Amino acid sequence: MNRTAVLLLMAGVVVGFVAGYLVGLQQHTVGHQQPMTMPQGMGGMPGMDVDQMRQQQQEQQQKQQVMDLQIETYKEALAQDPENGDAMIALGNLYYDTKKYKEAIQYYEMALQQNPDNLFVQVDLATSYKYVQQIDRAIDGLEKVLEKDPNQAQALYNLGVIMLHDKNDLAGAQKYWSRLLDTGTDEIDLNMVRQRLEVIERMMQQPPADETAQ
Repeated sequence: MNRTAVLLLMAGVVVGFVAGYLVGLQQHTVGHQQPMTMPQGMGGMPGMDVDQMRQQQQEQQQKQQVMDLQIETYKEALAQDPENGDAMIALGNLYYDTKKYKEAIQYYEMALQQNPDNLFVQVDLATSYKYVQQIDRAIDGLEKVLEKDPNQAQALYNLGVIMLHDKNDLAGAQKYWSRLLDTGTDEIDLNMVRQRLEVIERMMQQPPADETAQ
């Protein structure tokens, strides 16, 4: 298989892996962590009829209304108690879930001023930086998490995604995901990680493009 074909294979399987790997969303509490995901289309799923699409839209609107109410509630709590760290984290989580990453960063940073040792918030903050295209800052933040906890599974997973999709660094992705396997965590589907590592390893064994062209 030539390099072009392998690259196409890699793009397909890894995008599917990253887009499909969604850890069940937790409620907005201190333990909230976010895996890297790829952008999803906003339209209805293939094969959905008009009624199903309308129902999906109504559910999305209802979910947004609930989240807006939660945001308002936590902002009121923070106004009454400007040092309420739980409210800061909850607001960061809510803004993250609605893809308002700049706002999420604001509240995560406030929360870390209250508790600089909260690794969960550090992971979410670094992940938010990735989505506003501050890639190096995201990497730095996740690396600092690993300095404190070398086995922090979400930091290892997210760094692998960043290396692969933002840095085009196969060796970097391999390094972090191999370390993730070594943790034996049950937070992430390690079988899927193994499969993607196998694809990365096959890509790394391919000769350079100029050699295959000869």
